[in-house]
Amino acid sequence: MIGGGMDRHVGRAVLLAVLVTLACFLTLVTLFALVEELQDRGVGYTPFHALLYVAYTTPGRVVELVPYAAFIGALVGLGVLSNHGELTAYRAAGISLVRLFGASALPVAALLAAGQWLGEAVAGPGEEAGAAVKFEAARGAGVEASSGHVPFGRWHREGLLYTYIDGYGGGDRLVGVRQFRVDEDRNLVFSRRAAYATFLGDAGSGGDQEAGWLLHDVHETRFDFDPGSTVVRAYDTLPWRTRADPELLNVKSLLDPGRMSVAELARQIDYMEREGLDASRHGVAWWSKVLQPVAVLGLVWLALGFVAGPLREVSMGARLSVGIAGGLAFNYLGELFAPMAVVVDFPPWLAVAIPIAACWLVGGALVRRAA
Repeated sequence: MIGGGMDRHVGRAVLLAVLVTLACFLTLVTLFALVEELQDRGVGYTPFHALLYVAYTTPGRVVELVPYAAFIGALVGLGVLSNHGELTAYRAAGISLVRLFGASALPVAALLAAGQWLGEAVAGPGEEAGAAVKFEAARGAGVEASSGHVPFGRWHREGLLYTYIDGYGGGDRLVGVRQFRVDEDRNLVFSRRAAYATFLGDAGSGGDQEAGWLLHDVHETRFDFDPGSTVVRAYDTLPWRTRADPELLNVKSLLDPGRMSVAELARQIDYMEREGLDASRHGVAWWSKVLQPVAVLGLVWLALGFVAGPLREVSMGARLSVGIAGGLAFNYLGELFAPMAVVVDFPPWLAVAIPIAACWLVGGALVRRAA
């Protein structure tokens, strides 16, 4: 079994352990999510809607759990081989720990590639569909989006025009649009409220051309502070010229940055930087997704260091305890540095890279001691 057979045997053991761990974690997290959604049910939001929402958002949970499942699964898989004396036999036959790492990392990398595809192609639309389920349930029950009961509202700024959108109605349609225009001195020029807006399309083929929306059932109040007067008007429809298209304004943009795909994050970062807004949170999320392969392989490296060193002859329960503690430590370390990118102007890439580097360094130290 030395050689290619060893690689396949180790890889199979690690992959099986990672898949079992991922399935267990996903089952628990999904059950907790369902319980939480059932507690939030109200008028119009039934248990069926809760089940539908949880089902739509499950792919996103899979993507989030892959790093921790890889770490604990690698600990368990390599630990089983260690308990059977197979790792000791491989080492005695001259197989290096780096070679064992390669055999362990290959199936994890394949699983990670599948997770990346899932995150980009499936999780994003799933999150959008799940959010739309909540919104449509509230609308179907007669809950007005402007009442504050539908948690999808967001602000959009373009120059001196500030727009608040209550929700996304699907089909390139925005629901509950309120706009406020200020002048250079920050005096309010007009406020505008529209029942909904429909997308008209791009104004032209150039990249800098503005897209167009049509506001429906519009009530507008214009302010003239010199004579101290206001003018109130109503329109059946009113055009809104803007560079914001449905991809920028739809429900995906209302999601937590960690729930967005790499492409969606790039769009949001481009918009926010163009408008002079703070894009640090989105930058941290973007770098987290881009560097996730390095982070996951670092966790596998760390798992090998533990199994080959201090956890070589301990029980499976001890390995699981260390795995859970290590996963939590990695998560908390990331949460410690991520806010620094927002609060103290810390580079987002560095906030993400520090926990990953720490993982590789600790794993390297353990492997060096065991070699």
